[in-house]
Amino acid sequence: RLAAIPQLRLAHAFDLEHVASALREIEVGGAPVEIEVEIYILPLPRRFLLSSSTVGTTIFLSPGVFEPGYELTAYTVTHEFGHCVQEDYLPEGDAGRWNEYMSLRDILDEDKFRPTAAHADRPREIFAEDFRFLFGGEAARYSGTIENPELPLPTEVRGLDEFIVSLVSTV
Repeated sequence: RLAAIPQLRLAHAFDLEHVASALREIEVGGAPVEIEVEIYILPLPRRFLLSSSTVGTTIFLSPGVFEPGYELTAYTVTHEFGHCVQEDYLPEGDAGRWNEYMSLRDILDEDKFRPTAAHADRPREIFAEDFRFLFGGEAARYSGTIENPELPLPTEVRGLDEFIVSLVSTV
């Protein structure tokens, strides 16, 4: 006997046109971002949680329990695209440029800002959030915030936008 009748529902996948629109709205200071990115819009949630929704230059967009509106899609896609930009234009092995970025962002405290820190304190995540906030369309910035509320907004960090534009324009 069943005490309740289960209702099966599909997870809500990202809308392909919303994903494409969010990508078209990315503007990096007029510099072309020449990067080959694969994006998978998954039909079901991932079985295991990955440390990121981006691996290299491949983005995995997992469905959720609520239908993602355009703002959430733009926010997510632009953030994840920021990871791809970082992977191609600011690889973790480039100690000089990472030091320059972390100095600009004032995140040099290695006890707090490190790859294994809380998600919002990881330098890669901060970079992806900076990218989203500085170069995403209006919908990608709908919250008016970044993931780490302890940090100043990217628009308040002098030279940050120019630094990221210089990454993509000098390769």
